Amino acid sequence: MVTEQDTEGGIQTPGRTKLLAWIAESPERTQSAIARMIGVSQPAFRNWLLGLARPEPHFRAVLRELCGIPEEDWELGEERAKREEALRRIREEADGAVLPTGTDE
Repeated sequence: MVTEQDTEGGIQTPGRTKLLAWIAESPERTQSAIARMIGVSQPAFRNWLLGLARPEPHFRAVLRELCGIPEEDWELGEERAKREEALRRIREEADGAVLPTGTDE
């Protein structure tokens, strides 16, 4: 459920804000050229800019390499909170216990 929307109705994330700023830095950074470089259609890329969609995880990694936007900057607040809570639990468990490695020995 998407709940973070700006006044224009788009999904508002730090990733979207940073992508818009990155594109504005150079006139050579056109939607078509970047979409082609990333491997998505121009309409899909435009939807990311408008906040109508967010990049899928594999494209978030590509955007991190291309323009330095951390993958977690595309998360919504609820997603971020769940990730941070899971990490907190893992760290608490790790403080006093040996965690399984995922191998059967």
